[in-house]
Amino acid sequence: MDIVLIALGVILLAFVYIGLKSSIKIVYPKMKTDEFIEDARVSYNSYDKKSYDNLDKKEFFLKSQFGYDIRLTYVKNQVPTEHTIIICHGVTMRTEGVIKFLDMFLKNGYNALFIDHRAHGKSGGKKVSYGYYEKYDLAKAIQWVRNQHTGKIGLIGESMGAGISMQTLLVEKVDFIIEDCGYSSFDEEVKHQFRRERFIPVYPSYYFARLFVYLLGGYDIKKVSPIDAIKQTDIPIMVVHGNKDNYVPFYMSSIIYKNIKSPNKMLFVADGTRHALSYEEHPNEYQKQVYKFLKSCNMPCQKDFVA
Repeated sequence: MDIVLIALGVILLAFVYIGLKSSIKIVYPKMKTDEFIEDARVSYNSYDKKSYDNLDKKEFFLKSQFGYDIRLTYVKNQVPTEHTIIICHGVTMRTEGVIKFLDMFLKNGYNALFIDHRAHGKSGGKKVSYGYYEKYDLAKAIQWVRNQHTGKIGLIGESMGAGISMQTLLVEKVDFIIEDCGYSSFDEEVKHQFRRERFIPVYPSYYFARLFVYLLGGYDIKKVSPIDAIKQTDIPIMVVHGNKDNYVPFYMSSIIYKNIKSPNKMLFVADGTRHALSYEEHPNEYQKQVYKFLKSCNMPCQKDFVA
């Protein structure tokens, strides 16, 4: 009997350890280095750094309602315009990782605003919440744009940036969203990550991870739900996802797409593509599909767009 109790205790402690370790990885993820981001840019030739450096832009900070500073980078279009796209990066990344999206929006007549989400890049904050808190920072950025311009405001987000963008609809309105490989539910995403681990069962590992995320991060992962947010809006939404994505599983794009209320919706499947590489591996098609989406929902776009 004692041996059974000891064995059960050891098993319980093992699951507690797995949950704690997983929660630390969720709340305090290891950030990508400058070298990693630059190597990725060079490998895929995703944008020309010299051209970007020469653009008319300014970096500034807004104060989050949670007390830290939010880094924003505003890029003014050379052709005067009142329309703006806000570009959101994924987890462990920062502004420099999503500059690749800039050029197609400048061509289509938008100013651009990049945001470093909390605990990323030059923004403050120490804990990542995948949209639970970040949506309020993004809402503040939207309000800043609205104070500068009178035109349309759109969001494009990749991975976590897509999840944040969708959840921001709960607290602030925009005119359209392009979500690239975002999770439909962070709760399900966490379970998916456990399924990818060998020899670690989803349950009860998930329950301990959820508990420790709440204790460390101050939020319940079950309430980090982009799908619930888009069910409450009818704005145009474009969904992008690589069909070989096993990090944020491809099936989540179908869930999101099916729950979009607006008739102005589009799904772009990047064939053979893994997580967050749809633009890198299909740049021309990506730009054409974005243009097609903008045109279909009567959003500002260049009359004769060329990728």
